[in-house]
Amino acid sequence: MLPSSLLAFVVVAASITPGYIWVRVSETRVARPERTQLLELAELIIVGALASSLSFLSVLSLASWFNFVEVRALADDGTTYALENPSRSLGVFVAVLGLAYGGTWAIARLVHRDRPPIFEHGSSAWQVMLGYNPGRSVYATVDLRDGTTVAGWVHICTVEPYPAERRELVLVRARGEAIKIRALGSAEIVDSPDHFVIINGADVVTIGAAYFSGALGD
Repeated sequence: MLPSSLLAFVVVAASITPGYIWVRVSETRVARPERTQLLELAELIIVGALASSLSFLSVLSLASWFNFVEVRALADDGTTYALENPSRSLGVFVAVLGLAYGGTWAIARLVHRDRPPIFEHGSSAWQVMLGYNPGRSVYATVDLRDGTTVAGWVHICTVEPYPAERRELVLVRARGEAIKIRALGSAEIVDSPDHFVIINGADVVTIGAAYFSGALGD
């Protein structure tokens, strides 16, 4: 049997989780302003508590209607009733969680249904737009913070969603085209003698790219 303190922690954590789902789904659809951890925690608690309470009342009403639980006994001494009826209590608990989690996710998607995703969790724009794809090759033009512009074929890049300083982009000479470089304040574009250039993500301001059919080695 779980200690009462641990059980209370589990219940509180489970009731807040719908708020976490709401925030994370919303972040993939709406650019949210920077907020303090206190404000984000308040949103998690408010949304989670509301979703969990509504789900609990809904499930309890249905369970009472079908005589699955005795509401009066549960209200008089919920702990004793739960211990005497573990399977029914667990069933209600699981149903409440399922409704709260699933309902929050569905409502968040419905509210933001007209907005396309702005990013995908667990991936980065570099991975989605520049990452390896056997059916295409990518020619990129990279503007650096020092004003230099470098252009060439993308050979490989860091695909993990790391901070900028931990990302690297490699441009190579390929398909008979040299790497192009334009210095700050110059209109002249010169061919680099290098076979490849490694660019650190922290030095990048913008990346423009074009897709071409077939991989570089084709």
